[in-house]
Amino acid sequence: MNPMRRTPILLVLLALCVLIAAASWAARRDTKVVRLTLGSSIARSEARDCGRCHSTEFSLWVSHSHSRALLDPKNDADYIKGEFSSKGKGYKRFVEGVFTQADVGMAFGVTRTQVFWKKGEKGHDLLPALWNMARKRWEPLPPFLNEVRKSRVLWEDACAGCHSSGFDPADDSYDAPAVSCRACHGDGEAHIASDGEDAIVRPSTLSAALRNDLCGVCHSRGVQVGGQHPFAVGYMPGMPLSEFFTTVKPVPGETTAEFWPDGTERKLNMQYLGFSASKHAEQELTCTTCHLPHGSDIKRGLKSDPEELCTSCHKAKKI
Repeated sequence: MNPMRRTPILLVLLALCVLIAAASWAARRDTKVVRLTLGSSIARSEARDCGRCHSTEFSLWVSHSHSRALLDPKNDADYIKGEFSSKGKGYKRFVEGVFTQADVGMAFGVTRTQVFWKKGEKGHDLLPALWNMARKRWEPLPPFLNEVRKSRVLWEDACAGCHSSGFDPADDSYDAPAVSCRACHGDGEAHIASDGEDAIVRPSTLSAALRNDLCGVCHSRGVQVGGQHPFAVGYMPGMPLSEFFTTVKPVPGETTAEFWPDGTERKLNMQYLGFSASKHAEQELTCTTCHLPHGSDIKRGLKSDPEELCTSCHKAKKI
């Protein structure tokens, strides 16, 4: 065969190999998503329906802590990290003889610590120890959670509004476990029924304040307007949060349950309180200016490296 003719054929074969490899990688990637979800509560959530058309967003969400904000021990066993045996450090001191793995009716926490709840006659009671995932050991509850336990405050009364989607305290029901698609986009029923013709709530079309309110529903502390629940009962995406929820405020110069004297939030997941009073909010920046709402490969769901994010607006100065 003429060497000059052989070269194009080799190039074509090489190109075909690259295409086949890419297709194989894509297939494995899709399979990985299915494998991650089929055996979990996510498999029965409405988010799977959304993922049929919005596969990229769904794949990111599956790996995000929002998708595992509420864990069912039977169906999410891989995400229950506590070592329920004498091999677990601190087990004999804080767990053994107090509760067993069979007592756990639900759990949450997927990044730092994991807490557990037991199903009772009126709802779910907080169990008296947590699993520290970073240190791989059992520990007692911190003071504020221990107060929840001692006061017999139920999950349904204290946590359900943010660890499920569409929670209704009238009958303790919810539409979807964890922070599902409807938490930010609404129920989407008309959108699905019309094959995507009817719109859902698109946060990118909302004002900066309303976009931040979507995150502030859970990334804050306060109480429902005219009620007692520490979450915004009745809030729907796109509505002003202040109509449903009154956030706590810092007391300048004093340390409170929620704030340090300089106004910095003391507890986790309260970023809305500080951000809404910041210069960033004044300039109409939003949470999604820096964070990808469906998740990313970077910690905290950031769009890029923190220094790169900051210097994209705040140009580095020479020292």
